[in-house]
Amino acid sequence: MRMRNSLLARTDICICICVPARTPYTLRHFNNLKAAFAYECPCGRQCLGRVKECHADDGLTVLYDHRRLLRDKAKKGKGGLRDEVRRIYQEHFDGSTHTFTHSFVIGRVGDMCDRAFAVGSSLSEATYVRARADGPTRPSATRHVGL
Repeated sequence: MRMRNSLLARTDICICICVPARTPYTLRHFNNLKAAFAYECPCGRQCLGRVKECHADDGLTVLYDHRRLLRDKAKKGKGGLRDEVRRIYQEHFDGSTHTFTHSFVIGRVGDMCDRAFAVGSSLSEATYVRARADGPTRPSATRHVGL
């Protein structure tokens, strides 16, 4: 068997990470997904930990697919990721109490807090804060031009 990569041909040690053949994520994604599951929610309910418990392969594929689908929707929309997240936050805002409900969904877990949803969706702090502020508090705010 010929080695295609000359760098691998020169090394004496090869480190392999075994993931199921169907998993589309790379090592970079794998580490980021594992870090998301380690997130401790300020609500104290370990929202993302329940995603890990409820799915096979520790929920990695479910979380990866959630992130990929969210970004695909944002690309198809006109406003990008910030406006897509803003739309989601508007759906989960309770106007009578002026708080977000614990009804965000990732996989089969449907009672997550808004911060766990943001971490699970791999949102930056800036996107999270801006989308949250734009959504329920300013429903008539201008949509942003997507790329």
